[in-house]
Amino acid sequence: MTAPAASAGEGAQLSTRGTTVQKEPNPSTTNRGAEPGPRPAVEPNTGPDAVESAVRSSYLAQRSAMVAGDAEALGEQLAAGFTLTHMTGYVQSRRQWLAHVDSGEMTYHSMKDVASTVGDVDTDEPLLTVRTHTDATIWGSRGVWPLQLEIRFVLAGDRWVAAHTVASTW
Repeated sequence: MTAPAASAGEGAQLSTRGTTVQKEPNPSTTNRGAEPGPRPAVEPNTGPDAVESAVRSSYLAQRSAMVAGDAEALGEQLAAGFTLTHMTGYVQSRRQWLAHVDSGEMTYHSMKDVASTVGDVDTDEPLLTVRTHTDATIWGSRGVWPLQLEIRFVLAGDRWVAAHTVASTW
């Protein structure tokens, strides 16, 4: 990934080239006061390269917020009607996912991107597909999952935000 990395906040490291995000293993703290990641922006119809760059930046900010446990910053990267379809098929609303991230029921310890592509950049709903190794504790079960995330983006004002994510294993 070539987009600039987002700040992950105190106690977290973010690599711009290796695309690895790692949070210090302290479950009693979260980065509630951390600055949110970059606010990806693009003017409509600025071309495929600008759309791809903005979508990648939005994803990096989303990933950074997930690992930081910062539900507020994560919410800034999601459309109002966002849904997350888990690898089990369970569809989770934006509100519920953010509440679970905020409470620690869903804790993302680290996410390493293995490969990513952006398609449909000439439409009003570009698609980012990223394969990750995601170390997470989800509802009490911790594991490292090889996840493929298919994230559909929509333009909200002048920013690309995630409208829907489908997670599966690869």
